[in-house]
Amino acid sequence: MKRIRALLWILIATTFAAGAQNPIPAWPTIPPEDLALKESPAGKNAPAIILDRRVESDDNTGVETHYERLKILTKEGTKYADGQILYNEKRAEVLDARARVTPPGGAPAEVPVELYDKVVAKARRLQVTMKVFTIPGAEPGAILEYRYTLRYKEKVPQVFADSRGYIIDRAVSYPTFRWDVQQELFTRHAYFVLHPFKGVLPRWSGLVRPAHKVQFDTAGVLEVRDVPGYQEEEYSLPGDTQKEWVQFFYTLDVFGAESYWSSVSMTSN
Repeated sequence: MKRIRALLWILIATTFAAGAQNPIPAWPTIPPEDLALKESPAGKNAPAIILDRRVESDDNTGVETHYERLKILTKEGTKYADGQILYNEKRAEVLDARARVTPPGGAPAEVPVELYDKVVAKARRLQVTMKVFTIPGAEPGAILEYRYTLRYKEKVPQVFADSRGYIIDRAVSYPTFRWDVQQELFTRHAYFVLHPFKGVLPRWSGLVRPAHKVQFDTAGVLEVRDVPGYQEEEYSLPGDTQKEWVQFFYTLDVFGAESYWSSVSMTSN
């Protein structure tokens, strides 16, 4: 018999699993209204707008797919052709990074993407690395799309999927995915889906508007529309206390710990 002795593990900044049973299409069809769009609901002077975001995560496979479509509205907005992927290189790898550009009045075409490493934080046992890239062909009126896959080297321990054969003598919690819902730009539409362990529903907590509640059936789904852009200001509170986000975690209940975890979670499933 295996024995688990653990206290609460709080590892909010790191995810340990991801992927999708129904992968996001490589390049979704761009609707005519996106091609015709001239300005953002955020205001006439908005430099760019996120038209669509999709994140599909899976706790069974260790793979997470990201897709984003944005439109450049002004010359200033061309800076958003510079993208970044934040991850821990010891625990994950970036795969299949691709981009596509639709110029004003032109046809969409895939363009090469060169990824470069940039270390943003480093400690004795931790190094946070950012993959940075630039999508060529950015100009006012252009639609930029990019997608990439994160494959995680560590996964949520199997005990959370099937605790039979284990003796659990303390409450145990383990984090999985975190969704950063709010971005710097106004987001017209975003769709997130989490495929949990079969027969096991994780809990979630976070900072989201009441209308943005995660819905669970066989998967966790969050669909949002018209999310205001977040602009950090001098002397403002840390972004995590202001921006919308969702954190998932699995728990093992013991001796009535269920009520404790329900109180910890801002929203229980």
